[in-house]
Amino acid sequence: SCCMKRITLILLIMPFNVYSQKKSENRDIVFISAPSNLGLMKMAYADKLGPGVRKMASVLDEFKFCERLAIEQRILLKVPGYSGKIDRQSGVRNHDRIIKFTKKLASVVTEQIEKGKFPIVSGGDCSILLGSALAMKMLKGKYG
Repeated sequence: SCCMKRITLILLIMPFNVYSQKKSENRDIVFISAPSNLGLMKMAYADKLGPGVRKMASVLDEFKFCERLAIEQRILLKVPGYSGKIDRQSGVRNHDRIIKFTKKLASVVTEQIEKGKFPIVSGGDCSILLGSALAMKMLKGKYG
């Protein structure tokens, strides 16, 4: 699939020394899996749970992403179920669920940064950017 090809490309272009770093050098990295598909339209070929981008965490596991980067701490967030309903006022699909998940993700990212960790957030669809952006706003620092 397209997702698998992109992940393969990402892993192949990483410098070899990234794979061979000692675990102690990466102790401050935390991998946050945010497998949300809430912002996407359900296509005819999607399964009953909605669009497949929610499967990114399992794809990264297949490629041993965390092991290759010696990331010891992993957080998997539970995503509200996909409904596909469009909010009449905003025109946004899964509106209430995206808001709920954005706040949850922002809380986790903020907590990890406050602990001195460097979070790597993996999705999902583009709506997960909202959680990371909200975390940066909550931390009131200069990021970018």
